[in-house]
Amino acid sequence: MGEVANGPRSRKGVQTRARLVDAAKQIFEENGFLEARISDIAERAGLSHGSFYHYFDSKEQIFQEVVASLDERLSEPMYSVVLHPAPGTTGYDRLFEAIRAHLVSYRDEARIMGVIEQVSRYNADVASARIQLAAYNALVAQSNALVDQVNKLLC
Repeated sequence: MGEVANGPRSRKGVQTRARLVDAAKQIFEENGFLEARISDIAERAGLSHGSFYHYFDSKEQIFQEVVASLDERLSEPMYSVVLHPAPGTTGYDRLFEAIRAHLVSYRDEARIMGVIEQVSRYNADVASARIQLAAYNALVAQSNALVDQVNKLLC
């Protein structure tokens, strides 16, 4: 499994891995984690069953990749809106927009979020990732509140 540990080395390999992750997300949304099959994921991605194992060791591993990808997407407003604000926006406006964008993304991903929440109840790795993300988001929110307080003192 040469590419699993270090990731794909070619552009085509990166694209194939991304297709598998996208297909897995769709299959998990449709069937849930327990009923999802690797053969269904590979077929949806347009690959053979055996090709799946060139990129992932198991259904659990690709599920964790789906979770990480989604967590990255849901956290993105914190980076783009809060930490790299548009000129002239207040801390309140940035935080409000980041929370709004996060909730819209969460709503748009409700089906897979339900699957993730179910799996996190019995999979320690998924639960740990969810806890770490929540702690990080809380830290970002606290940091922004402190920045706002400093801005108020300076103005």
